[in-house]
Amino acid sequence: MSRRAEKIGTSLIKIAVVYLLVGLSLGIGMGVSHDFRLSSVHAHILLIGWATMVISGVVYVILPKCGNSWLAKVHYWLLNVGLPGMIVGLVLLTFGKETGESIVAPGSFFVLLAVVAFALNVFLNSGSGVPDDKQQQPSS
Repeated sequence: MSRRAEKIGTSLIKIAVVYLLVGLSLGIGMGVSHDFRLSSVHAHILLIGWATMVISGVVYVILPKCGNSWLAKVHYWLLNVGLPGMIVGLVLLTFGKETGESIVAPGSFFVLLAVVAFALNVFLNSGSGVPDDKQQQPSS
């Protein structure tokens, strides 16, 4: 396995674990306080920050051709810039701050572009999943 593919994959997995801890902590805090105004923030943290990041990290580890692609870098950076903006913007909007819209909109767009880059990467670079030297040769 390529070191670069492994690095981007494990970086996404490690960042995803941080989002898991933050999302679960927020959920517990909402439950204890009976204040569920940040439910949408909680959902976005866990679904995009945890689930999407950990799955894409695993994809890059098991499909190193995808992890080595320039699209993996684009996906990584767009997601890691967009999601925090999206979260901050959602929090501001939840508490009635109109400035949240100007933050959540570009953050959301970056997340969308990140997912498009990921999808293109998988479709263009995943191949058959079998290394070239392991494919069976036709019988003569």
